[in-house]
Amino acid sequence: MPLRTRKRQSVITDPVADAQKKYHLPFEEVKRVNRWERWMSHATTGQFAALQGGFVRHCGPTAITNIITAMNKRYHYLVSPAEAEGTAEPSGFFPSQTDVFEKVSEIGIRHRFYWNMDFLKRFGGTYDLLTGFYLKSCFRFYGIPCRLTWPGGRGTKWKPGNKWKAGKPEVLVKSVIPVRKGQYLRSLQKGNLLYLQLHHHPCYGSHHLVCYGYVEVMSKDDAGEGEKSYRKTYLTVADGWTHSLRYLDTSEIGLCRYYEIGVAD
Repeated sequence: MPLRTRKRQSVITDPVADAQKKYHLPFEEVKRVNRWERWMSHATTGQFAALQGGFVRHCGPTAITNIITAMNKRYHYLVSPAEAEGTAEPSGFFPSQTDVFEKVSEIGIRHRFYWNMDFLKRFGGTYDLLTGFYLKSCFRFYGIPCRLTWPGGRGTKWKPGNKWKAGKPEVLVKSVIPVRKGQYLRSLQKGNLLYLQLHHHPCYGSHHLVCYGYVEVMSKDDAGEGEKSYRKTYLTVADGWTHSLRYLDTSEIGLCRYYEIGVAD
């Protein structure tokens, strides 16, 4: 296969500016859905690359680290190992992103969900089809009640023995393929997180990241007589590359799959 020479697109930091650049028309933001902004974690692959002798193709463990960190900020799932099991209402425990990543990557390597290798720039990283089991294993380690489901199935439920943890909201992990825009926008409106697996994306290539909201922009009415009105949607993501939110143009997502992570309030 010949090497690709086409330059990758830059990350999107401003959906309005991006739409204006693509259509050469004035745009404005008309809708924003973002129920996780207060708690979202934006750890990056770069901050973990040199740990324990080095990590490569570790966007999957980084995405799971961001998910667990954000969920713990919001729901206080984790309890310090030093807390007595009999404590009725133990204090919250907030491990660092590095601590969470080291455990998540260890689980991935041990169960072969994640391969810490980059062979010929093609082989290694997180195994797409096993990501649901990877998520469940990580939730289970941290004592987070969870259920893994798939299209047409109910899945299996796991609850921790600790009564305090078992009383926390259950996490539902569902594999979704093929990806449909209306479906994932409805999921985000409900407050779910999406573990998104991109392939051949013009900016990110093959990459795993966390989606936690979206923004809609529309061309302004004063664009000019006879001008067609355009409406575009951008997903809000923790991309694992930068420590702040970025956006994905939904028209550029292409073939991919995602795991829906919902919390039963």
